[in-house]
Amino acid sequence: MGFRKVFSGIAGLLSLAVVLSLVAAVVTLVQPAFVGRFISSAGEDAALASLGVLVGLLVLSSVLSTAQTYVVSVAADKAVFQIRKSLISQVISLPMVEHDRRNSGSFVTRLTSDTSIVSTAVSTGLVDSVGGVAVIAGAVVYMAIVDLWLFAIVMGILFVMTVVVVSASAKIESLSEQVQDHLATFGSVLQNGLGAIRTVKSLGAESVLKSNLTASAYEAYCARKKMSLTESVLTPVSELATYLSLVVVMVVGTLRVTSGSLSAENLAVFLTLLFLTILPLTQVASAVAAFREAKGALGRIDELLNLPSEARDTLVEPLTLDDRPSESLAFDKVSYSYGSEQVLKEVSFEVTPGEKVAITGPSGTGKTTLFSLALGFYAADKGDILVAGRSISKWSFAELRRFIAYVEQEPELLPGTLEENLVLGLDQPPSLSEILTVLRKVGLSSYANPQGLQFQIGDRNVGLSGGEKQRIAIARALLRRSPIILVDEPTSALDRDSGTQAISALLDSPATVLLVTHDLHVSDRADRTLYLNQNMQIALENTKEI
Repeated sequence: MGFRKVFSGIAGLLSLAVVLSLVAAVVTLVQPAFVGRFISSAGEDAALASLGVLVGLLVLSSVLSTAQTYVVSVAADKAVFQIRKSLISQVISLPMVEHDRRNSGSFVTRLTSDTSIVSTAVSTGLVDSVGGVAVIAGAVVYMAIVDLWLFAIVMGILFVMTVVVVSASAKIESLSEQVQDHLATFGSVLQNGLGAIRTVKSLGAESVLKSNLTASAYEAYCARKKMSLTESVLTPVSELATYLSLVVVMVVGTLRVTSGSLSAENLAVFLTLLFLTILPLTQVASAVAAFREAKGALGRIDELLNLPSEARDTLVEPLTLDDRPSESLAFDKVSYSYGSEQVLKEVSFEVTPGEKVAITGPSGTGKTTLFSLALGFYAADKGDILVAGRSISKWSFAELRRFIAYVEQEPELLPGTLEENLVLGLDQPPSLSEILTVLRKVGLSSYANPQGLQFQIGDRNVGLSGGEKQRIAIARALLRRSPIILVDEPTSALDRDSGTQAISALLDSPATVLLVTHDLHVSDRADRTLYLNQNMQIALENTKEI
């Protein structure tokens, strides 16, 4: 994403801001002429008129500056919104592989800090630099007309300043990338640490978390300090160059006025022009630094936007749940590796419509990975997965995940009401009576009423036990009415009675159900048990009648 793409959505506002800035520049450049008239007509009636016009120009300049600031602020906010909107869509649509590979702090930094940097470049960089350059250009031409000798002195000093500013701003771009990377790391450590704050406190590990956060914050501080040192050079250098020019012009100009080669009026005009360039020079120097920093931020944003997303949106032959062509699920010699580590090796099995199948085996043998592959979170290295008799490659992700409901081992609920979480993602929410019936089936009778459905679920699901979250997730899967339900360790946070009730609700449903479990009471109630061994293969199938 380059500046051109960022500015394309706010072109109208920026054009208005630039026009206001240029008009303000013209108004500013007219002022020295009336300063000269006021001096040349001192003691005459015309002096008062010149002073009145000069005051009016100052007021008009202030009004134009106010209008410009407002328009630019709106443009900057709109640009940030558009970037964040694109980033939100991209981050959510990234494949799970990218979420596994990158820390959440990196995404947060791109959406917050980097976009704010771009906002600064738009608000204080673009328009200020346009107006500043206009004032400087006009003042330079005016100076050359007034006196070439003084003009040459000023240009020589400003040339040195320009070399310093350009060199420093180039360094800012690389330093900005380091700062943002450290901030991303700090954000990830902070987010993960606060998310596990109960665990941290229960283990008495507050000092460890503090130490990790402090170390990460210090690295960000050191990187920012280097960048601040470079940035701090820009404004003083530009101011020094201007004030040095002012001193030299005053000395040389006074000598030339004394010799009669320059009039006092022209010296006053020249000095006024020089005064008018002090602020614009500082603005342009700051704008160059802001653009350099924003260029780095846009590069990081662009990197994220260019990542491949889950773009499979259409089915070869679209299916609906009402069609229910086949509620089967089959793995055909499926292999999968996390990087260089193989997790599954030529796994094959088939679950027929309506079957209730348990998958067991030692930890780390890829049982949960089977579900991730079936849902399209990951792509198999070899083999094929057939859902409803159709290769998973021929399903859109949206249709596939409507066809298959998933209950995670440690489900997370979103902030909001219980009802909002139960119907999350459904185009046609079930009736109130159906929701209440399902809640009772999974053992959540205390919430099976209109008031219970309005229970507010807070950040990190505080106020709900692990067992309640599991049962809510199971209820949510049943309410989706999906032909296939995948459940990962459904009783890990439940006692025997509540677990039995929740499992009964799953087994009584008409859906095809696969349950990853280490609970023998669950696997005993299934129609079949598939055993996944250390060799990453289905080693044994137990079949029984229930």
